[in-house]
Amino acid sequence: MSGLYIHIPFCRQACHYCNFHFSTSLKMKERLLSALVGEMRLRNGYLPTAQLDSIYLGGGTPSVLTADDLMFLFNSISELYSWDSSAEITLEANPDDLDESYLRALKETPINRLSIGLQARGESQLEWMNRSHNASQGERAVQSALSAGFDRLTVDWMYGLPGLTNEGWIKSLEWMDKLEVPHFSAYALTVEERTVLAHQLREGKTEVPKDEAVVRQFDLLMDWVSESRYEQYEISNFARPGCEAVHNSNYWTGAPYLGLGPSAHSYDRTSRQWNINNNMKYMRAVEAGQLDYEEEELSTVEQINERIMTQLRLRSGIDVAGLSKDFPKFGDTLKHKVLHHSQEDWWEWKGDTVRLSQKGKHFADRAAADLFF
Repeated sequence: MSGLYIHIPFCRQACHYCNFHFSTSLKMKERLLSALVGEMRLRNGYLPTAQLDSIYLGGGTPSVLTADDLMFLFNSISELYSWDSSAEITLEANPDDLDESYLRALKETPINRLSIGLQARGESQLEWMNRSHNASQGERAVQSALSAGFDRLTVDWMYGLPGLTNEGWIKSLEWMDKLEVPHFSAYALTVEERTVLAHQLREGKTEVPKDEAVVRQFDLLMDWVSESRYEQYEISNFARPGCEAVHNSNYWTGAPYLGLGPSAHSYDRTSRQWNINNNMKYMRAVEAGQLDYEEEELSTVEQINERIMTQLRLRSGIDVAGLSKDFPKFGDTLKHKVLHHSQEDWWEWKGDTVRLSQKGKHFADRAAADLFF
């Protein structure tokens, strides 16, 4: 299994909480697209196979691209890679871009899955985040995408937002369920450095909910899912049976992937690479036939810790037997760490597999760090 990720570093406006790499100017769009193709050719052979099971256009906001822009990319991809009808080909999209005309144009491209950044249904929350869409645009975009035949679709939500009541949070989930959206992701609001939100908090110009309120909404989410037709197959990802995301799952199960574009990351199981996060420097390097990236070779211990961190986020948990097979002698030590952990109620065992309990999911990062070698 191999995946291709393409970072489109453009947005119409900056969300106050976002720390991803992007530009709000589209002046360099054509040049950047050409550079993406150039990088792909320079990195031909990075993946172990030319057969892809996942192509993901993320960002930024990839839906700022026209259908012709997208076909330029896909035609170039097809010169080096192949995929069949089962491959998952995703476009991240903002709701305000998904009018009926654009959706019809997307149906003429290889894209078969949309990831819609809804984030919230409340007008006040959307304004607070400085989202480019309003509540009615968000609802209409999801309905229109489903009507257009994008039955492979996911919605992004955020909880722990100012003004988002517990009742409003559940009503948003129920609205989505009624539409039979097959997949969704839900993330707690996080204050990242070098964002407008972080600056506003330092200046005392805004407030965010207390941790207890955020924890409560995560618990409400998990309780609601347990009674719904969705399954929590990863801490922040939920799907109807058979609708799990291929792209996301490849990350968590350690499949190799190639990332193209400024700030994009790549992984080949033994090392990680990440491109420079500057559009102009990225384009100039590629145009000169060069690659501008940093690389980290992963030691055996780092590879084990990587597996612990990613698998622990999954419903299936850590395959201790599989880890022992790939890294002899480490499996018994890992099992000992879990069995003698100070927080016994964080863990659930099923044979030689250990996973987080519902309580443990609140402490996933800390739990993984406690198991690191």
